[in-house]
Amino acid sequence: MLYAPYPPDLDALTAIVTAVAPTPVNVLISPADKVLTVAELRKAGVKRISVGPALYTHAMGAPE
Repeated sequence: MLYAPYPPDLDALTAIVTAVAPTPVNVLISPADKVLTVAELRKAGVKRISVGPALYTHAMGAPE
């Protein structure tokens, strides 16, 4: 599996997936950036979607 952290846009991500095919691609995205839909990521050929520590960081900042 190829790890592709924070691709700049969908075109770049599609180029990465195409270049390494048939190796599956894991993409790391940030909710703070332009959020791509799961459908868009699947269409680009991504096999795994990660948000890194974003959910943990958000949860730790929540009021008790």
